[in-house]
Amino acid sequence: MISEDKMTLSILNIQVSDGGIYQCSAKNIGGETRKSFNVEVFSKPVIARDMPINMTVVEGQSFNFPCRVLSGHPQPKIYWNGDESSGSILKIPVVTKSHSTIYTCTAENEAGIVNHAMFLNVHQAPRFVDGNNNKLE
Repeated sequence: MISEDKMTLSILNIQVSDGGIYQCSAKNIGGETRKSFNVEVFSKPVIARDMPINMTVVEGQSFNFPCRVLSGHPQPKIYWNGDESSGSILKIPVVTKSHSTIYTCTAENEAGIVNHAMFLNVHQAPRFVDGNNNKLE
């Protein structure tokens, strides 16, 4: 929307697709000039709403779980539990009972930061132990 005095451009309900090159021109008796502007529209990351908040896995299995980020501009950085080098997939090669905890996926870019927390419940196979809690074979 251009203002009545034709000096201001306003974009209402701006979207990432509104980004691009905009050109402003001015003209009077003394001449004409133009200036181009590159407009980049940032959008906060969006994590999929159907991501589970509880997951169950059996001890000894491997566990790979992606953090599904649907959008965000510029491309969001995605990581687990504050470890920016972990990437978008939570990877546990061999699950143990100690992995039963809350894991948090983070997606961030210049427009904002969002998190999704998930509890991983680890089930152990039944086993026999002696009076000192030593595993019996």
